[in-house]
Amino acid sequence: MNLGVADSAVATALIGLVNPGERITTIEFKINFFVSISRGKVIAQAKIIHRGSKTAVGDVDVINEEGKRVAKVVATYTIQSKKKQES
Repeated sequence: MNLGVADSAVATALIGLVNPGERITTIEFKINFFVSISRGKVIAQAKIIHRGSKTAVGDVDVINEEGKRVAKVVATYTIQSKKKQES
């Protein structure tokens, strides 16, 4: 299973909660697999369960074509202010 879909889902959910002057980076990614997948499509449904000043935590359900949960992901991100470049 391509796990990029889960990371992208959390990042998409989080990007609307950060300021334009901030950037996010994945710092931890925990996955519980419930069934194996060898083919077919999956959908990642993400929500942010914590947004602090320096970190955020997202929760993702990965669902197969039949609507069955195949994996559970918890991802932690760091939130950093972009530093202004000096001339």
